[in-house]
Amino acid sequence: MRSWQPMTDDDLILAGDIGATKTNLALFERVSFPGGALRERKYKNREYCGITNIVASFLREVREKPTLACFGVAGPIRNNRVRMTNLDWLIDGRQLARRLKMENIILINDLVATAMGAPLLGEDELFPVNAGKKDPMGNIGVVAPGTGLGEAFLLRENNRLLPVASEGGHADFAPRNRQQLALLDFLWKREQHVSVEKVCSGIGLPNIYAFLVASSPGSEDPAVSRTARTERTPLIVQTALAALEAGNKSHICLRTLSVFFDILAAESANVALKVLTTGGIYIGGGLCPRMLPVLATDRFMDFFVRGVYREMLADIPVYIILNAKTALLGAAACGIERSAQ
Repeated sequence: MRSWQPMTDDDLILAGDIGATKTNLALFERVSFPGGALRERKYKNREYCGITNIVASFLREVREKPTLACFGVAGPIRNNRVRMTNLDWLIDGRQLARRLKMENIILINDLVATAMGAPLLGEDELFPVNAGKKDPMGNIGVVAPGTGLGEAFLLRENNRLLPVASEGGHADFAPRNRQQLALLDFLWKREQHVSVEKVCSGIGLPNIYAFLVASSPGSEDPAVSRTARTERTPLIVQTALAALEAGNKSHICLRTLSVFFDILAAESANVALKVLTTGGIYIGGGLCPRMLPVLATDRFMDFFVRGVYREMLADIPVYIILNAKTALLGAAACGIERSAQ
């Protein structure tokens, strides 16, 4: 019987999703992609002094020896290097490849990875906000509220999808109604610049909550208000879901999430108009899947469909991504495509 031989460089790709708190790594076989991962591990970043140690630990645990990797990283990529946004790590793809004795390690923005993974998802991995009329040759947009607000695009050219990174979450917040104008004015007194991220992300939920408390004295939730501002987001979501289940539709946490979804709908429409995303808007990030019971799809689309191109916007499919490993799929897809060029 022939002894087992590890797969070679031609067979494998190591994909990574490197965030502020955790790193997910997975090994895929190229010929069967996007089939399931051969190996997969999750690591807590605080337990390691850098990404080199995490990847080295993964490679020690598995039998296979990939020589190609592609990592989605939370931060702007320049010359295959990145200083992470919310973690004091500087990652250099070339240096990392040399240290790990790999031929090539490609770094891409984490939202580019999510964007590349989105078209690979099945119906059971998406929540349809608007079925629309999907254009199979149309551009695609990704808006991802997590800790911050990430955005990226896929542009169609000659039957190929070209990923484009963006820092659109740091663009100005544009209010859509009087309540949001008052929210902007409230934040202007505290912030030098009010970006859409400040009101449409995990960072943003405590800001909306604080605004509603200031607007409605006596409406605060004692447990939320006692919690440190940086720790409030999970509690706001948890309390809102409990209020919804109890039928308390006027609870301040429930109203906080309602304002959040209004702003998310408007920002998603802004992305759709700027990039003509007739192939769909995919909403990623960790927040929205947890908050689905609060989402009123009709109200969301009322904020999404507006203005001169309202008919076009009504035809754009809108999905919420349910698969938390979408960025891993996208990193593998991007690495395979680039290695073939």
